[in-house]
Amino acid sequence: MTMLLFAAVMADSQTTRSLEPCPSSPNCISSQADPEDKTHYLAPFAYTMPEADLLDLTESILLSKPRTELIERDGNYLHVTFKSFVFRFVDDVEVLLEPEAKLLHFRSAARLGKGDFGVNRRRMKWLVEELQAKAH
Repeated sequence: MTMLLFAAVMADSQTTRSLEPCPSSPNCISSQADPEDKTHYLAPFAYTMPEADLLDLTESILLSKPRTELIERDGNYLHVTFKSFVFRFVDDVEVLLEPEAKLLHFRSAARLGKGDFGVNRRRMKWLVEELQAKAH
């Protein structure tokens, strides 16, 4: 009985998890932002492969970059940080799979400042391109 309750709680926590919305500053990109918001929105990645395989692939792609660290992997969720080369500014990248819609959602945001010179947008475009090339 305890295991069933634990499994139910875990399943519920995975389906109710969401990504934080972007702040008004332009140093954040999210597939869950309003599509009319050209500053913050980038379309999610549609997938067909099994979720566990896709999350493994996504983690591998993200961690292939220098100065990255896996912070959390829980169910259909990943949190990775990136540090900039010179000043070691930290950006947070979150990935959340939406199995019902077969969509990989993401958010990439700088922790400090207002601008990021397009770094977070380029990073998420790169991730989507890598997934398109490698996810079969």
